[in-house]
Amino acid sequence: MYFIEGIRSTVLRVFWPIFIFSLLGGYLSLGIYSTVVAFLVAIFAYFLGEYSDSLSKTFLVKIFAPIEAVLWVLRIFVSSVFSIFLVGSLGLMARTGIDIPLLAKTYVKASKEDITGFIVFREVSLRLGQIFVLVFMLIFADIKYSFVLAALSSLAYLLI
Repeated sequence: MYFIEGIRSTVLRVFWPIFIFSLLGGYLSLGIYSTVVAFLVAIFAYFLGEYSDSLSKTFLVKIFAPIEAVLWVLRIFVSSVFSIFLVGSLGLMARTGIDIPLLAKTYVKASKEDITGFIVFREVSLRLGQIFVLVFMLIFADIKYSFVLAALSSLAYLLI
């Protein structure tokens, strides 16, 4: 699970901004995009957090994982400011729909185990996922392939 998160977070934090920058062509546009999307996602996260305690965490993950996977594939086809904004903001909302319940499950699991050992395991798994996607990109050298990898990683959450 944490290996998958390492893949998704690296693609989102490294390759998606590079892709957006190549389309928008400026730091100001990228900054405006990031600010607006962060605001919208924060509002969504607040409401999702309010309701997530009354719903099954696994159910939420299984609802949002396929949505996020589809939105990762759609990122391959974005070409305008509107499509970047639409697909990017919906993708981050879907990601939030996965991350909030998974973090809740992580905290419960960590409290039941050796916390130090659990944190070490989580961090090693995250870093291995990050290394995997970076090596993958060294081999394939096309940002759009990272989106496909992130989509497959999102679908892997259906197995939990």
